[in-house]
Amino acid sequence: MGNFRFPGPVCRSRITSHTIDDGTLARLSSSPAGGISVYELDAAERYCFVYAHLERYAAGLAEGRPVKRGE
Repeated sequence: MGNFRFPGPVCRSRITSHTIDDGTLARLSSSPAGGISVYELDAAERYCFVYAHLERYAAGLAEGRPVKRGE
C-alpha cells in the first residue's frame, strides 16, 4: 500500500450511527486524531468497538450507560 491515496470523505455528514452489539459505553472522548469518539464494550467485555469521527454525541449518552444493539 505504498501509493495508497485516500479519495476523500467516504460518506456525507448527518448519517446516524448505531451500536453493533449489546454492551456498555466505556468512554466518550474528543481528540484531534479521532475527533468526537465513543468507545463501547460488548456485554462480555471482550471486544471494544470504537465509533470515531462523529459529528456530535446523541442526547443522553453517558459513560457507563448500557446500550442495546441498534441504538
